[in-house]
Amino acid sequence: MAKLATIQYLSEQKAIALKIAAQAELLTSRSDKASITGALLAVEAQKRLDKLNLSSVEADRALRQALRFLPGPSIPLQHDGNVLATSFSPDGSIVATGSIDDTARLWDAKSGKLIHLLAHKDIVQAVSFSPDSSMLITGGDEPIARIWNTKTGKLLHSLQHDGPIFDVDFSPNGSQVVTSSDDKTARLWDAQTGQLLHTLQDEKPLEIARFSPDGSMVMTASQESPARIWNVQTGKLLHSLQHKKIESVSFSEDGSMVLTGGYDKVARIWSSKTGKLLQVLQHEIPVTSVSFSPDNSKVITGIWGSEENIWAANLWDAKTGKLLHALQHTGNIFDTDFSPDSSMVITSSFDKTAYIWNTENGALLQTLPHEQAVLRVDFSPNGSQVITGSADHTARIWNIETVQEPRSFQHQGSVNNPSLSPDGSKLMTDRDDHTVQIWDVSTGQLQHSLQHENEVYTKVFSPDGSSLVTGSSDLTTRIWDIDTGQLTRSLLFKEALSGASFSSSGSKIATGRYGQTSYIWDMETGDLLQSLQHEHTIYNLIFSPDGSKLAVDWDGTAYIWDAQAGKLIHSLEPESWFIRDLSFSSDGSMLVMANFDAVELWSTETGKLLRSLPYENFLYSVRFSPDGSKVVAGSIDNTALVWSTQNGTPLHSLQQESTLRDVAFSPDGSHVITESQDNTVRVWTLSSDSLVNEICNRVTRNLSAMEWKTHVSEDLNQYERTCENLSAHSSVQ
Repeated sequence: MAKLATIQYLSEQKAIALKIAAQAELLTSRSDKASITGALLAVEAQKRLDKLNLSSVEADRALRQALRFLPGPSIPLQHDGNVLATSFSPDGSIVATGSIDDTARLWDAKSGKLIHLLAHKDIVQAVSFSPDSSMLITGGDEPIARIWNTKTGKLLHSLQHDGPIFDVDFSPNGSQVVTSSDDKTARLWDAQTGQLLHTLQDEKPLEIARFSPDGSMVMTASQESPARIWNVQTGKLLHSLQHKKIESVSFSEDGSMVLTGGYDKVARIWSSKTGKLLQVLQHEIPVTSVSFSPDNSKVITGIWGSEENIWAANLWDAKTGKLLHALQHTGNIFDTDFSPDSSMVITSSFDKTAYIWNTENGALLQTLPHEQAVLRVDFSPNGSQVITGSADHTARIWNIETVQEPRSFQHQGSVNNPSLSPDGSKLMTDRDDHTVQIWDVSTGQLQHSLQHENEVYTKVFSPDGSSLVTGSSDLTTRIWDIDTGQLTRSLLFKEALSGASFSSSGSKIATGRYGQTSYIWDMETGDLLQSLQHEHTIYNLIFSPDGSKLAVDWDGTAYIWDAQAGKLIHSLEPESWFIRDLSFSSDGSMLVMANFDAVELWSTETGKLLRSLPYENFLYSVRFSPDGSKVVAGSIDNTALVWSTQNGTPLHSLQQESTLRDVAFSPDGSHVITESQDNTVRVWTLSSDSLVNEICNRVTRNLSAMEWKTHVSEDLNQYERTCENLSAHSSVQ
């Protein structure tokens, strides 16, 4: 009876854990604040499963989804009113904020410690650092702009206008500042002396003033006036850009173009040299924020509307004017900024979030939540941090080094049949120009380009990753040194190579040919050791780890041969009609096949099917973990799934943005490496403890009483801290 009671108890606890995991997965699929609750539930489910010594792919997926959206650690910077202005100093050491609480404040960017409080008599809505970070200029609803010493916090100069200050900017060399005002002027000042140099007169209030990157020009604009470009040295008007109702402007990094966006529902790209209109970016609703990427290749436009389906920031090709991605929010867009390397863009919204996006594929990388609308965003100079300013009376400094971007490999032309080295450190691809390319996975850098005279049909790494063999329709099989990229041997055949495999010692190589024969060669002498005759073309072949067996796939059947004697041992007929990939376990006792809709495990001793792991989509590649306890398969549905070989339980679901063409385990089996059709490689941890710890380091609270009662247990007496590094929620204390 006691045993039955124990079994029943364990079954009940498992059901509770899986129910929590399912709710966690549902909530973490959302990119809003519900994902925080979902993340905590995913941790709760995983902890309960760990106690039962069980695994759940649902809990694993929820943990990974949560980390996709959860922000990294943040430092709150407290004001007594809405934060209207934010900026990092050029050296990245200081953050400046301006608020409706009549202050600007300087903070240590690393610790968040308040350095100086710069008192004003009215709202502060604009801040700008000098290039050497030694000075800060502030402006707001007073008719005075002020220049401050950032080290001492002392006021250096007061720059007088006849109306509120809308915008301020330091010149790139730090010698001048420009201010724009409600008094219909922008004014150029000597930053060292505070002397007025030029007054740039307009007919309407000027809301925007910006220096060009080389400091030779200033652009001014407002909702009631065209954008105008002025000569800084003479103060003379160079160009008037006929675009009214302007809300935002930006110079390109090289200064050759300017971008304007406004309430007339249009963004325009102009030549700064000639004033000629280059591109018109049409929108359905007003444009409130515009910016060039630092590499000048893209522009971002934020829009302001009243319909949910058009709350978006739009990413455009700066040269062609083509819309690349619509980056969706659930509220109007306030601000945008590119990372220094142009790989990311951040957007802020009335929906109480800032989002960080991948600029190449438009993928959402991270969500940065506030309690109220996020009004301002800025990347740090090195791109490792962002600052957000909000209507919740705080600015926050976020560490975004936790955003793990996949490594990307840039090709010219189409890429075929990628393959990872056994340790996952190198990627091999072939191109339509008859070359094979070797890439370093950690850096994304091209190491070698290996040339054939015709199409490359197959390529394979040696077990130790020191060599590779390539086969081509030019009828040659070539063996290359990975470190040098040098050709070490070339074999000529009558038929093209269709597959190849090294023995684990690297002393032999097996080759399959379209002529229905596979061969085993001595690597040192080049002598032919065995010829194995088949009825059809060879598609896959692989040596067992000890080199005693060779598995070959043709006509939908796998055959295991004695590699020494050249005799057929087993014919393995899978339940599915198509075999895509083969792999031996490290001890050679099992062979795994990736089929059309299943992964199958076979005994190499008996030739019997041990386990079939069904999958609903086409599988491309499959590998055993080094200890044989797991297999991983990559699918056309963008997923790599890891199973237990002992009981067939799905353990991990790894989601990428496109079809997974190759997979590998790290040498110690703790990570999986995946390569996808968009030419990106990602490394995934298989440690649930690592995922749990990372989530608990990112969240700032535990489950509330209501969340516990809704998702875990109605009995609050059972309440436990989900994240042990955090105190219990205030609602249950």
